Order: sequence, then C-alpha cells, then structure tokens
Amino acid sequence: MQSLNSRVKARNWRVKWLNWRVTLRNGEIFMRTRFAFDVKAIFTDKRTKLASKVAKLASICLLILVL
Repeated sequence: MQSLNSRVKARNWRVKWLNWRVTLRNGEIFMRTRFAFDVKAIFTDKRTKLASKVAKLASICLLILVL
C-alpha cells in the first residue's frame, strides 16, 4: 500500500510539473507574439515606440520573476 501511495504522489507531482511547463511555454509564445506586434507598431507609429519599450521591459521583468 505504501509503495502504491508514493507512486500516485509522484505521478501527481509529474502531472503538475508538466502542466506548469505547458503554461510557461504558452506564456512564452504569447510574449513572442506581443513582441512581434510591438515591432510592427514601432515601424508604423513613432509614438508607440516608448510604449512598446515599456511593455517589453515589464514583460521581461515578469519572465524573470516567474523563473
């Protein structure tokens, strides 16, 4: 019984870890798409340059905090 219980706990932990990794990757993809939009905005409108820089800094800080 003890070994079965520990095996179930290990599996649950692995599932949690995989879910966390998936959410992290989704966040990464989201950040990349945001960067692409920011770059487009810089070329189309000069006023958004500062805003996109601020957004980039904020998202980089968030990524650092998450990791």
